[in-house]
Amino acid sequence: MKRSMTYFEEPGPQNTEAVVAVVKERIAEGDIQSVVVASESGSTALALAEALKDTGVRVICVAPYGGYQHVLKRTWPPMKEAIRGKLDCLGVKVLTETPWIDRFGLQIVDRNFLRMQFGYIWTDNLI
Repeated sequence: MKRSMTYFEEPGPQNTEAVVAVVKERIAEGDIQSVVVASESGSTALALAEALKDTGVRVICVAPYGGYQHVLKRTWPPMKEAIRGKLDCLGVKVLTETPWIDRFGLQIVDRNFLRMQFGYIWTDNLI
């Protein structure tokens, strides 16, 4: 089995077409059920969802959360209603929730992932 990794010189919408192509190529191998994509405006998630709509693969869009936008002094939500509506119609789950950080600086999601995948247990998980 051969795997490759794609890097881009700069972030931005100029990479969307290449990202979609790489994801479609990987999905063609047949063992992917969900794809998670970071997308501020929703455009990359929309392009991906449209490209994958007949594959049965679920698309999850992680968008910036309000606190992040506030710190950067950007308009929130950054995703226009029209794009959000199209994503909803395509069944894309859009996450805009604020990540919860615990006292060790780990996001709760990361801790749960570590617990489920590797059996790590923190003392506050014990009863």
